[in-house]
Order: sequence, then structure tokens, then C-alpha cells
Amino acid sequence: MAGANKLLLPFPKDSVVRCAVRGALASGVGAVGVVVDSDEGPIVDALEGLSVQLIVNREAHKGAATSVLAAAEWALGQNSALMLTLADEPTVDPAILRRAADHWFACVFPTLRIRYRDRPGHPVLLSRAVLGSATSLEGDAGFRQRLRAEGAPELAVSDPAPIDIDTESDYRAALARLTH
Repeated sequence: MAGANKLLLPFPKDSVVRCAVRGALASGVGAVGVVVDSDEGPIVDALEGLSVQLIVNREAHKGAATSVLAAAEWALGQNSALMLTLADEPTVDPAILRRAADHWFACVFPTLRIRYRDRPGHPVLLSRAVLGSATSLEGDAGFRQRLRAEGAPELAVSDPAPIDIDTESDYRAALARLTH
């Protein structure tokens, strides 16, 4: 993927990011916000026509935690929780997103994450209380460490974890999964 933005790669007919966002929209769990590092450019163009709220994170260069904080600030204004998904996981099943939201609302955990057949993953749901205390997150691993430390409850599903597209081989594996 040398030099290519992985979120803009075709998957299969749309881009990776557009497929991921369309999955979130199809879940019907609520408003969908997409954290971007600018309010213009190819990612924003790839989302054209989708009913999403762009959340501009001008601090993105400081690590992934700044995107979580930007999403939390947006969510605190209008929601009782934030469901985090990843734009580089275009194969997340909308039904799993819906199931996670339904489970969270039935049990009202401070946090909830999905445990796939092979590992924990996204979505992750965060309550208003957790979002309000998230201001201390930093870098790229701060949030994962916090979930582990707090022993976030997990909702088990039988599906394999969606492929996180970080490398060329991840991308090929995600495309291959579509054909099976």
C-alpha cells in the first residue's frame, strides 16, 4: 500500500472508508459521526452523500486518542453513549453493531466491547460517565490500556473479528473474505 491511503482503496466497488461508514449507518443505532483530520480532502469526498456528521480533529497528528476525544466531545452533546468503530474495518456486520447497542441499553454498562470468536474488537461502547473522564487519554494505545485495566465487559459473538486493514496482505485478506 506504499503511499496509498488505505481508507481510499476500492472495497469492492466503494472505498474502504465508505463501506465502513455505510455499515455503521445500516446498523440504525443512531447518528454517525466520522472523525477526519480536515474538513476537505479525499476522505471527505469519499463520504459525499452519506448522512454523517464530520468531526474535524486538528490534533490527529498527536495520536488516535485525540480522535476518541473529538468523538467523545461530539457524542456528549447528544447521546447517552458513544459507539466506536474503525474506518479501516469495512467488514463489520451492522447486525453486530445493533446487537452491541441493544445489549448496552439493556444492561447499561459503563463500557462494553465485542469479543469475536478469535479476539476482542470493535465496536466499543462508552457511557457518558466514561466519556466525561476520557480527557486524560494520550497517544495511540491509551484507550486500549484503559479498557484492559477496567476489565470492560464483553459481548461474545461467534463471528471472526473483522480484518483491520493495516497492510497490503490485510487488504487482500479482507477482499478474499468477501468472496467466501
